[in-house]
Amino acid sequence: MKVSSLVKATVCAVCILSAAGCASEPPSHEKTRLTTIDKEYGTLRFKGTVTRVDKGTEYEYQVDLSVTFLPDAPFNRVAAVDLTYCDLVASKRREAGGEIDRELEGEHFDSLQRSRQLLTFHLSDANETKRLPPLLFRLRESSVARADYVVLIVGDRHFGWPISVELK
Repeated sequence: MKVSSLVKATVCAVCILSAAGCASEPPSHEKTRLTTIDKEYGTLRFKGTVTRVDKGTEYEYQVDLSVTFLPDAPFNRVAAVDLTYCDLVASKRREAGGEIDRELEGEHFDSLQRSRQLLTFHLSDANETKRLPPLLFRLRESSVARADYVVLIVGDRHFGWPISVELK
């Protein structure tokens, strides 16, 4: 066999193995999705990102978030904010008689799974912005699959501030 034929055969074999995944690193089972947050709710404005990593049977949510205090907002008005928790909640609309009950006043949800991170976080000056510490949450993939919504909520002992970005 000529050297050029041997080289061509080797190159062809490497191409076939690469296409089949044999010559590359093993495929990763982790898939990521990045969600950007830029929302307000009452006295708080939220900016940052949430990275969802597929870990197989569960999702890991990595939260990087800055919070700005807006004391003159029309609702959830407080003199200062002392956040004590951040929750990631997978929820489903409450059903009645086997169908989603659209007659209920407002929207009512049942929590399928909740993951909580405790905080010690204070804002008191108008337009003051601080970054939350890095937050890490995990939800079962089955809970997320059954959920209508997956959202973050921060709160203190009196008020809750939902961050209305769908993370499903």
